[in-house]
Amino acid sequence: MITRPFALTALGALLIACQSAAQVPPSASPPARDTQSALALTPAGSPDFASVAARILPSVVSIKVLAEIEQSSGEGPGFGDPRGFQGFPFPFPGGRGFRLPSPGPREGIGSGFVIDSSGLILTNHHVVDDATQIEVTLGSPDGPTRTVNATVIGKAPDFDVALLRTEQKLDVPALQLADSDKARVGEWVMAIGNPFGLSQSMSVGIISGKHREDLNPGGKQGVYDFLQTDASINPGNSGGPLVDMNGRVVGMNTAISAQGSGIGFAIPSSILARIFPNLRDKGGLERSWIGVQIQSLTPALAKSYGLPSTSGALVAEVLPDSPAARAGIQAGDVLTKFDGKLVDSSSALPVLVSLTDSGKSVSVELWRNGRAQTVNVRLESKPGARAAAAGSGERDGGGFGLQLEPFTPALRQQLGVDASSGVLVGEVAPGSPAARAGLRPGDVVTEVGGKQVSEPGELVSALRELKPGRVVRLKVARGEGRLFVALEKSASK
Repeated sequence: MITRPFALTALGALLIACQSAAQVPPSASPPARDTQSALALTPAGSPDFASVAARILPSVVSIKVLAEIEQSSGEGPGFGDPRGFQGFPFPFPGGRGFRLPSPGPREGIGSGFVIDSSGLILTNHHVVDDATQIEVTLGSPDGPTRTVNATVIGKAPDFDVALLRTEQKLDVPALQLADSDKARVGEWVMAIGNPFGLSQSMSVGIISGKHREDLNPGGKQGVYDFLQTDASINPGNSGGPLVDMNGRVVGMNTAISAQGSGIGFAIPSSILARIFPNLRDKGGLERSWIGVQIQSLTPALAKSYGLPSTSGALVAEVLPDSPAARAGIQAGDVLTKFDGKLVDSSSALPVLVSLTDSGKSVSVELWRNGRAQTVNVRLESKPGARAAAAGSGERDGGGFGLQLEPFTPALRQQLGVDASSGVLVGEVAPGSPAARAGLRPGDVVTEVGGKQVSEPGELVSALRELKPGRVVRLKVARGEGRLFVALEKSASK
């Protein structure tokens, strides 16, 4: 079975994703501080790839998903489905338009790796997005395979990471997370996964670069800080591990370049280590924010500010009533350090902010009027991730799994949703009725049962009044589009 990759853009270059703080997981060793210690070598002194593969392969899984594909109206560039399901055209650069097939079930493949032997597996979010059924296959090239069912228990879509739980305990060792911050360009790495359905495949290369941030997989906005590798990555590798010569995970294979050879990208293990506990314990990652619109510094802008380089993030706008506004940050400031860490570029700032705990007060160094200044900013949860009181009661009470909040004008501008009023979906519990219906964080519910809603309480009341076994139709604004979602109340409720 061959699946298709997933389109992605970066500064005008076409890229394809390969479909298919915190603590480190208790089952994994702490991140390694010296990636060269105990390096696996053959008697001749060359890297011992075979020994590393023998240890790692049993803990790398193949993932098969079944999902419902929505009908597309009209034509678009020949980039295929974001999840790479069967039946979609292969994405050739510069390809002409095509029409998606009728909606219905489609199969896709991907990879993952065991992070906890109790049955927890890390993979890419785009591998399991909207999946209605997930099968995980374990095994080795020379031994028997075993297939078990799995469910999604945690999602971090902005980072393209998801956590699965299998129906039974896994009798394979959990992989360890290395400290990708200590990994050096030029070090040997191995990519392992399920390319084109060829399970337990491995390829070898080096770390070609770090901090590749200006990338948008599938054209989707997110928080990315990729490692670059020339280890061969293909469709179906998504979610598989990129390991060092100690057999520790330095990244999660996620994307390749459509126009280059040997240009692949992986999510660093330092980000995985930060996200994993939140996915395991909370089902998601609550992103922090400071409330600024930023842009890159061009050489001319840097010169106009009297700065020696283009490092930093130029503040184009400060959102009203935001942490940045309360800290005194102004439009025109250039943010150079965040919580003691250098802001190398504008795209580095969202990564630093998102992975810092909400509620923490951090120092921010900035350049204003020809001199350096320091302000303290107390971070808050990113709008769209915070639960309104009415919504959180619905989720905690075992209802539809929705957390809701008011849809304010500031949020309308920030999220780019074309709706004048409604109720914002802040979170959707994995596996909940709302998730199965297709609702997503960032959706705005404008009508329930044909009646307009503008407050979370109105929507919660309408859902609570729904009798068991009945279905209600929601009208939803998603970006600039509109769609209807049927939400069914379980007969057991």
